Amino acid sequence: MPSYKLEYDLADGGSTMSGRITQSGVSDHFKMLIPIYVDFGKGFVRIGAANITGNSSVELKNIKLVQPAKRAALCVMNDVLALSIQNGK
Repeated sequence: MPSYKLEYDLADGGSTMSGRITQSGVSDHFKMLIPIYVDFGKGFVRIGAANITGNSSVELKNIKLVQPAKRAALCVMNDVLALSIQNGK
């Protein structure tokens, strides 16, 4: 069963997001599409997804957001089965 961790930074007053998504606890060939959400102040909105294979990480670099965000998270709508999901800065 996979586990996921999101580490991120919001820069430029929340208008730019960078970070890392890590998948662990899986085989080398396990693939998952992980939904990424941000909260612009009125609840979470899906902004995209990251494709991760095996026990690895994906870098998110300077993603320009349509407006300043307050926070970011993975799998907010329980859209991926996981042992654990850690969302943090």
